[in-house]
Amino acid sequence: MLIATDPAYLEGVANHPDVFHRVSVRGQSRIDLSSIWARCVACQFEGGGFVFLPNGDGVWEGHVLFLRHSKNVHAAGIEAFGYLFDHQGARAVVAHLPDDVPAARRLAIRIGFQFQSNTPSFPRHFGDVPARLYVLTKERFQNVNR
Repeated sequence: MLIATDPAYLEGVANHPDVFHRVSVRGQSRIDLSSIWARCVACQFEGGGFVFLPNGDGVWEGHVLFLRHSKNVHAAGIEAFGYLFDHQGARAVVAHLPDDVPAARRLAIRIGFQFQSNTPSFPRHFGDVPARLYVLTKERFQNVNR
């Protein structure tokens, strides 16, 4: 794992044609992480990584960005979330997961995220996609993965 010091690599993954349509919203022409970079933590791996944004009071918002057919994504997730909980003071991570990214939902559930509620749809380029909020607490992560 590499703690990313600039957004170039993860922007490259996010803007890749196989990924962009799964992480962008209607009207967006490219993913630009520069506006959030100073306050996020980004964990970089071969094929992609995770971007975490603090929401306050130890709660972080997690985003997954991996190229299709990346290997060891689950192991990367364990390492990245472990780093967030053990070294960044996170007590919980929330993830808004749209229905058109089932691999991200499967990964989140495998790591220990639990369904919390339905959320507003994501306005994709091709139409609105239902989404759900999942939550992972530090205690649950440790019980599921250690």
